[in-house]
This record gives sequence, C-alpha cells and structure tokens, in this order.
Amino acid sequence: MLIPKWSFIYYLVSLSLVISIFILIIILIFPIVETSDSTNNIIYRSTLFDNKDWVPILFAAMSFLLNLNLFLTIPKKINIDRYKKFSIIITTISIYFMFVFSVSTIGVLFVPLIILLTAASVNSFFRK
Repeated sequence: MLIPKWSFIYYLVSLSLVISIFILIIILIFPIVETSDSTNNIIYRSTLFDNKDWVPILFAAMSFLLNLNLFLTIPKKINIDRYKKFSIIITTISIYFMFVFSVSTIGVLFVPLIILLTAASVNSFFRK
C-alpha cells in the first residue's frame, strides 16, 4: 500500500480531524453521565445530549469545526504561508483553552488533539 506524498503538517492536521470526529461521536452517542438513586440502588446512565449538558457538546463541536477549518485551509503538498501558520497557532491555542475549561468533564479527550496540533504548529515554524 502506497502512502500519498503529503506534507507532514497535513498528516498531523488530518489525523487531528479524525480524532475530533471520534470525540464528537463519543460525546453524542455513548453514555457519559451517571446518576444513582440511593433509595432503589439503581444507577442511571445517560448521554450528555439527554442530560442537556450543552457546554461539553459545544466544545466538541467547536474542536471539530476548528480542525475542519485547518484541514480545508492547509495545502497538501506545498509549503504553507504565514497566514496558515497563524491559523494553526490560533486553533492550537483555542483547543488549549477548551481543555482548560472542560478538564473536569471531557477535557481528557482533547489531549491527543493538543499533542497533534502542537506538533503541527511547531513544525510549521521550524522547517528542515
């Protein structure tokens, strides 16, 4: 199987897009909220959508849209200009802020995005 010859930054951005899609699917489909009824000893599990907890859903949708923006603006094969570098840095900083503000609920899910986007922003400045 041949791997296409793309820039390393494009690989990082495309992988972060795939991970942000998985984060959005995990948040919308899998039950994350757990409440217990102490009188009957029953544990209720629900999704964030059923529990109407909109902030983590909004953060996951924002991370998906930011990564989609990077995926559509970064060229596949040619070097990027300084405006696209600025876009990578702004997206990375916003993912950092989403991690800090949602660390108690879903912040752990943003760690792979932080790693990949930090590598992409550092690689955009320091070329070989």
